Order: sequence, then structure tokens, then C-alpha cells
Amino acid sequence: MNIECSIGVTLGRVFCGETGAQQRYEYSLLGPSVNLAARLMARGSAGEINCDEEVKNNAGERHSFCVSGTYKLKGYTQPVV
Repeated sequence: MNIECSIGVTLGRVFCGETGAQQRYEYSLLGPSVNLAARLMARGSAGEINCDEEVKNNAGERHSFCVSGTYKLKGYTQPVV
């Protein structure tokens, strides 16, 4: 099927539940961390997993990370690492 994807990972509080009208609704995840994860995902190449600095710092020495740079992302005044 030749499908390619990338992943964005962040930490934070999210709203999880149904949004919309009673006649038409969908199940959604909303919040700043969801938006950041989506923007990191969109910046990634096929097969990449991008995370923010908070995820990297919370992982400690359990995982190794390759810093791919900083990104100027929509909605953020400072570049995101």
C-alpha cells in the first residue's frame, strides 16, 4: 500500500471526549500538547518520531535521542526543540 507516516510526541493535559452537536459529533483530543504533537508530526519525514524537549528530559537515560534541530512552529513565539 506504500503508506508513509511520522509521529509527534508531547506531554501535557488534554481534553478527551465527544465534541460537536447531538446529531453529529466526533470523539476528539484537544489541547496545547495535542496541537504541538500534530505540528511536530507534520515536520517529520517518513518514519521519524519527533518529540519536544520535555519528553526527552522526562525519558532520562532510558532512551537515546538524536536532536534534529529546532522548529519555528505556528502558534509558538519561540522555536521548539
